[in-house]
Amino acid sequence: MAFFEPPGPEPEPVVPAPYSPPIWTGPSELVLGAWVSAQRLLAKTDGVAVVLRGLCAYPNGFEVHVSFLGRPPQNPQLHQQFFARFHAGRGPRFGFEFSDGRRAGHSTRLGGFNVAKDENGIPTEPVLMPRGGGGGGGEWKQSFWAWPLPPRGRLVLHFDWPDQGIEDTTVELDGSELHHAGANAIELWPTGREPVAEAPGTSPGGTWQQLVSSGPTPVVAGVGADLPGPPDSAGAERAIRAAFTTVFSAARSDPVRLAAIEGGADLGSTMEQARQARERLRGTTKMDITVEGIRFIAEDKAEVSFVLVFPVEPLPQVPSNGTAVLIDGAWKVARQTYCNQVQSLGVECPPESP
Repeated sequence: MAFFEPPGPEPEPVVPAPYSPPIWTGPSELVLGAWVSAQRLLAKTDGVAVVLRGLCAYPNGFEVHVSFLGRPPQNPQLHQQFFARFHAGRGPRFGFEFSDGRRAGHSTRLGGFNVAKDENGIPTEPVLMPRGGGGGGGEWKQSFWAWPLPPRGRLVLHFDWPDQGIEDTTVELDGSELHHAGANAIELWPTGREPVAEAPGTSPGGTWQQLVSSGPTPVVAGVGADLPGPPDSAGAERAIRAAFTTVFSAARSDPVRLAAIEGGADLGSTMEQARQARERLRGTTKMDITVEGIRFIAEDKAEVSFVLVFPVEPLPQVPSNGTAVLIDGAWKVARQTYCNQVQSLGVECPPESP
């Protein structure tokens, strides 16, 4: 008689749904953008020239490519003024005004941080955020991402550079040409997701459905017959999104954030340590979140997939998974989910108080 029992059937492999970044944070996936000829000399002083090199349009927005050229002999402070003071409100500043009056980049805080978002985590106003940049030998290059595509009509680029004495300069561009180019960008391969029909008043570029899962663990929220969820799943989903947005948005106060964490009352010191570590490692305390999907696994528990978004390189987008729990009628971020995030910064949570 054999000592071991025969092995059971081979389990079906679990294929996780592929990660897809939020639609407003960068160019459409697997799409070849369409370039629009838009080279302009934005400003020139005795020591520096600023040139708009071109625009590259995608279905969901457009890239802006700019060069900064220094006049020989090089000013050793020019590089610092450009990069180090870029986010301080004294370096070069860019913004766009759409034909319908909406504006992007008009505040000193670039990016999708601290802007209003809908219940799906999509900004309700246009966004302008820096992307890659670098250079040397007298020329520095910087690219920006603007979301969404502008409506047809006049598109005005605003630029100034307080450190260099350059006042507000405007250049008029053709929003219709950019809109048309984005609609004709080339999709290299299908992404597995379909655009959602735009509701009246929705920003051009719209939102997108979640990825169509090819595996047994879809990212989309839902409650099936075999998934016991709360009676009001739609209301619970809104509450979970609100809890995660509260905890992982740097714009909220610490007491408010702690109240949205399971057992968060004793995590005040941990939250401060995480903020200091983030500033030390990333050079910023800013962060934002987009909740990608929610899956209820019980009436009082849900799996949550989300993306942490930072305004700086490296890793400006960090996909993550976590848990939401229902405590005394309120949905909160599970303590372990928060502790897993700060642990990546080298910060440990204390044992939970009894």
